[in-house]
Amino acid sequence: MIALFASIATKLGVAERFSRTAGIAGAVILLALAIWGLKSCYDGRVIDQHEATQRAATAEADRKADNRAAEQRIEDARRLSVESQELQKATVNAETDRDRRLAHMRCIGLQQAARASGSVAPACS
Repeated sequence: MIALFASIATKLGVAERFSRTAGIAGAVILLALAIWGLKSCYDGRVIDQHEATQRAATAEADRKADNRAAEQRIEDARRLSVESQELQKATVNAETDRDRRLAHMRCIGLQQAARASGSVAPACS
C-alpha cells in the first residue's frame, strides 16, 4: 500500500527520495480519515440512541403531567361548583344589599382561607 502511494506521489511530481515519505504520509492520512469516518458513524448511532431514550422518557413524563393536570382540573371544577353554590346560599337569606355584600365577602374570605390551606371550603350559610 505504501508502494502504491509512493508511486502516485512520484507521478504527481514529488522527488524520488521523498516519494516513500509522501506515500507513508498519504497512508497515514487515509487511515486517519477512515478512523474519523467510522468514529463519526458510531457517534451518530450513540447520539441517536440517547435522543430516542430521552424522547421516550420525556413522553412518559408528559403523559404523567397531563394526567395530573386533568385530575387537578376535575378537582378545581368540583371545588368551583361547590364554592359557587355556597356563595348563592350565603346571599339568599340576606334582606338588604349591604347584608348580601357582607355575606358574599365573608363567604369568599372563608373560601380563600380554605383554598390557601388546602382544605375543603366550609359551608358559608
